[in-house]
Amino acid sequence: MGRLLLALLVVAGLVLGFGLYRGWFRADTDRIREDTHTAIEKVRDVGDSVVGGVKKEGDTAREGPQK
Repeated sequence: MGRLLLALLVVAGLVLGFGLYRGWFRADTDRIREDTHTAIEKVRDVGDSVVGGVKKEGDTAREGPQK
């Protein structure tokens, strides 16, 4: 059992090392900024529809009690 665990750790370490070498784990800051901006806009849209009472396309809020 110990050898199996050691083998898995070695394989994981090799994959991690190779991935770092190949740049698999680098953060694309432009993409992060774009995703953040998109998420903020979606949250604002939802907030506007809740605060203003305006129902927008895609709203899934229930109207009245459901039985």
